[in-house]
Amino acid sequence: THILSKGLNSSKFTSIFKNLRNDYKNSLSPLEKKLESRIENGLYGSSSNNSGKQTDLIVLERNLDFLSVLLNQLSYSCLIDEVYDIDINTIKLDSTTYLDSENDSIYNSLKFMNFGIACDYLNNEAKSLQLQYDELNNLNDLSHIKNFVDKLNELELLKKQVSNHTKISEEILNILQTSDESSNYNT
Repeated sequence: THILSKGLNSSKFTSIFKNLRNDYKNSLSPLEKKLESRIENGLYGSSSNNSGKQTDLIVLERNLDFLSVLLNQLSYSCLIDEVYDIDINTIKLDSTTYLDSENDSIYNSLKFMNFGIACDYLNNEAKSLQLQYDELNNLNDLSHIKNFVDKLNELELLKKQVSNHTKISEEILNILQTSDESSNYNT
């Protein structure tokens, strides 16, 4: 009794469906038409016998996703995926920079955080790294210097990760703050 179709191809489908239904009805014998009419009036009601029953046909194209448009992806990893596309745990930032999300401790800490909180987390990590490097100036004891040198590779890796994620965050902020209506994210 009611048909709702969303999308160009679904409208074409419902048009074909209506034509096939009409062709079917026209091909029936008078006795079959009477039976069909009795079934339709019994199911859907008529002006004299309104049963209140109805059937609806809803056709949505699979490539149309109405719900996602209403849901904003606000976590750090979702916004990265919107801007850079995450491809099997690898994020290509530019022609030379890649992030391996499986082996990136900073990313693993940030990925499910709200983007605003993730930026604060990165800021705290950068401050923490700076404090650890500043400690080098205050080291007098040879054993403390040796301990610092032992963890220097780990600190350098962490520094690179913080730098990469800061770069990503800045790029995402630039894209989100653009007023260009035709930008990928705004579209």
